[in-house]
Amino acid sequence: MKKYFLLSACLAVASFQVYGESIKCKCNKVPFEPDPPCAKACIASIIRYSDFEKLVTNADLSRDQQYAIFSYRLGRIETKAAGIEAKRDYDVVELNQVQVKLFHLPSDQLKRIVKTVPVEFGTVLVPSDKIMYYEFDRSLKKK
Repeated sequence: MKKYFLLSACLAVASFQVYGESIKCKCNKVPFEPDPPCAKACIASIIRYSDFEKLVTNADLSRDQQYAIFSYRLGRIETKAAGIEAKRDYDVVELNQVQVKLFHLPSDQLKRIVKTVPVEFGTVLVPSDKIMYYEFDRSLKKK
């Protein structure tokens, strides 16, 4: 009986932390934790704020992926809680491919990109009502 009570109490505390308050993601340290939501939140920050040349070189991005990032940085692609919207649908596809590439990038390459993100963007605050949006598809998880 005590074990079940203790387990229930731990789950309640964990649920409160995940769903009751915002989570601060420190994006200057790889791996990004807790995941979810920090992996996706930090990758979005990297895409927006990292040094473009280092990002392109270390992630081996195609021309279309580079253009999608450029468009995103200029505000032509908007992120919403429900997903990403763009004037051109294939920009969204390319941007999603960049997210997946960064998610699977070896940590040494990812660290090189992370170092180029300005300090003021090294921490991302994920509001409690947006945590589920920041979960990666389970099929994309590293093995």
